[in-house]
Amino acid sequence: MATGILGKISRVTVENNFNHARWARPYDNCKAADVDWDAYLFNGPKREFDPRLLRRWHLYKMCTNGLAGLWMVHHIDAVHMLLGSTYPASAVAHGGTYVWKEDREHCDTFHALLDYPEEYLVSWAMGLGNESGRVFTIYGTKGTLDVNDWTLLPAGGKNTKVRDQKIVVEGNDDHMGNWLECIRSRERPNADIQYGHQHAVATIMAAAAQTTGQRQKYDPEKRIMFTG
Repeated sequence: MATGILGKISRVTVENNFNHARWARPYDNCKAADVDWDAYLFNGPKREFDPRLLRRWHLYKMCTNGLAGLWMVHHIDAVHMLLGSTYPASAVAHGGTYVWKEDREHCDTFHALLDYPEEYLVSWAMGLGNESGRVFTIYGTKGTLDVNDWTLLPAGGKNTKVRDQKIVVEGNDDHMGNWLECIRSRERPNADIQYGHQHAVATIMAAAAQTTGQRQKYDPEKRIMFTG
């Protein structure tokens, strides 16, 4: 990415697709007597014990903001690191419950578009009604990078110098190992705290755009999200 071999990057596409009820854990043996329910609720509103919120928490607004918080969070940080970005300027999103008509408060199909001040658009989508897996592609004027299997492609490039080739990724990809090394060395970890804040903001913007139906913007100086 730093060599600029892809040319001007204008678009990134990331998708996750699953087609099985990975969240449908049984909860009939989850008893109130075995749970510190007040501690679990923490500072949220008080409510009666509900074992679904323990075993199938993915489905409920009390526990998560939906697919953006559950899955987008695992990929938008990689987008930021690869393209050198921090925060999106704005986000819009659509979603709906089209496949899994169960007791859920979050959609099973979600699509967000995030606009970055570095002048590129990120499309992040997820569906729970298809098993085609993951897509992660970066599009430039001189070529394409398939991040999913680290392949450089000349497809779509103009005056390209890119040739089909695999990229060898070097370095320590063991997050826990890197963290332990930094405890000993007092160095900063590869994925330092600011990255966590940046991708949290991106996913919160996307989720809020879907639930409110309004475009969300972010001011990194004031650290505030607002509609507009």
